[in-house]
Amino acid sequence: MKNIHKNSNKSLRKKAIIILMVVALAVFVYDLSQSELKGSLTAEAPVVSLDDEQLPEPDDSTTNEDSTTTADSKNYTTDAEFFASYRMERDSVRDEELAVLDGIIKDEATDAKTLAEAQARKMDIAADMECELQAEMLLEAKGLGEALVSMSEDKMNIVISGKLDDTKASQAADICANVSGLGYENIIIIDR
Repeated sequence: MKNIHKNSNKSLRKKAIIILMVVALAVFVYDLSQSELKGSLTAEAPVVSLDDEQLPEPDDSTTNEDSTTTADSKNYTTDAEFFASYRMERDSVRDEELAVLDGIIKDEATDAKTLAEAQARKMDIAADMECELQAEMLLEAKGLGEALVSMSEDKMNIVISGKLDDTKASQAADICANVSGLGYENIIIIDR
């Protein structure tokens, strides 16, 4: 009986590590795809503008019967839909990662090194969440528009509703650099 319990704990730990690796890989691939879309970084935080003319025309498969776009197609009819969907997806990925980390932390069979790594990663996630919230609130308080901030290791991605001129983009970059402690080369700003 003891051997079965021991094998079950090992199996649970292996599954948790595999899930954590899959989530980390998904975040990495998403982050990589986002950085490729944004181009190379300069001394100033880059600003990418998305005009309606640059967006592809939706085909019939992305619309439902009443001619509005579906949430699953990732084409949004309003900025509010985009921001809400992004926040839900970001929170969902975080919740999954935190659940895996909690499983590792609570598992009595977890070795000391893995436990310390899981606890440190959980603390990093909490710090990133606090930084994201603070940056979003300050950007909105400054009057730059609704903002989404996503932290990942040593990079910060910001999406701001509306068009940003050079002055506003510089203000946004300053706020985010001060909040995060990152250099401008690690901050990417997209106006939507």
